Amino acid sequence: MFFKTNLRILLLGLTVMLSFLCACDAGNGDDTVIEPAEDVPVLVFADNGKTNFSVIRAEEPDIYTFETAVAVYKKLKNTYSGDFSLTDDWLGPNANPAETGYELLLFETARAESNAAMEDLAAADAAYVIRVTDEKIVVVGATPSASNEALNCFFDLLEQYTQNGVTALPVGLEITAGKSDVKEPDVGALLAAGRTVHASFLDVFDYPYPRTDGFLDSQGAASDGSYVYFIMKKADGDREVDRIFKIDMQTWEIVAESEVLPLDHANDMTYDAQTHTHTLVVTNMYEHIVTLIDPDTLTVKETQTLPYGTYGVGYVGGDMPFFFLGYDGENGLVMTDRSFDAMRTTPLASAEGFTGQGMDADSRYAYVPLSPGTEAYNKIQIYSLSDGEHLGDVMLDTTMESETIVHVGEDFYIQFNHNGSKIARLMFYEPFA
Repeated sequence: MFFKTNLRILLLGLTVMLSFLCACDAGNGDDTVIEPAEDVPVLVFADNGKTNFSVIRAEEPDIYTFETAVAVYKKLKNTYSGDFSLTDDWLGPNANPAETGYELLLFETARAESNAAMEDLAAADAAYVIRVTDEKIVVVGATPSASNEALNCFFDLLEQYTQNGVTALPVGLEITAGKSDVKEPDVGALLAAGRTVHASFLDVFDYPYPRTDGFLDSQGAASDGSYVYFIMKKADGDREVDRIFKIDMQTWEIVAESEVLPLDHANDMTYDAQTHTHTLVVTNMYEHIVTLIDPDTLTVKETQTLPYGTYGVGYVGGDMPFFFLGYDGENGLVMTDRSFDAMRTTPLASAEGFTGQGMDADSRYAYVPLSPGTEAYNKIQIYSLSDGEHLGDVMLDTTMESETIVHVGEDFYIQFNHNGSKIARLMFYEPFA
């Protein structure tokens, strides 16, 4: 096997190579770099265009993992011209998990080495871990952006540990990057610069389904930072009625459920965080009505009829605290004062092939999810809050019907109407290349 060739040369050169620090482990922040002693064995990754390594991903990957595994495979083929293979982690009934050979393990896989790295990643509350064993190179990340950074570091390592045409990493080499050293993407800035941004998601909650009370369709959602509130509706003659559910974000368990409420289609909801206000604002999407809800009792505080229709709402605070998706009088992205009087309206971008849903807004951007119409995926339109400019769209590759987006600090969540309510952590990233 070619892995034994040039071993003496590699070991002689390893002393110098271990003194190098790659760009991803420059000692800043809370990175941890474990570099083995000089006389450790090495794992040969490629030898003058030859390799025995396979790129391994999960058998049922999310879209980020699937796309990224293909991109890593292509980059390795282009860099080394070696006979790399790309496959999933499935093992046949007679396979021995301890005898799977030389593998580059990407993110969560069924291999023991991946599981150990994921456990260490969680225990350290780290951004990513790269680990070299006697037959495996393991790369895991806490988010898609962190995984991208890990892969950039990995390719740096390959370049720096290449000598005389042979790429070999010391067994035991390990890099653990702190979260402070990995920045999540500024979605609006990237889109404004013409860059591509995608989104992935990780399920955190599924509404108990089926139910016998007929409340089967999810609609608006909001958060006060500690709880997520979401609405389920059902038909009631010519109108619709609803229940609001309250979830503890520490446990992702339902802790309260309202009585039946007259919220109509209840297409979206936000939390008014103004001091002493403590109110949920629901867009009924019926006769221009918005309904104010007490989040403690989940009862109606007040209803108002606006001079325009609304189907999405987000809260940003300040003198103009609310953003609505408006129609029938104020068409587009509507910024309002505390009395819901329109102060500025800017048009929405074209969305042919998609269905409008709810929205969210933070201090910089409005996030408007659109579910599949004739297209077979969701997308999220991003708008600048300063002037209402449409900065671009984020692709969300699923056919489930998105309903709205909720953020808590820098964490984003998306709700889908799928067998009830499905809530997932939403993660933005640039595709790895």
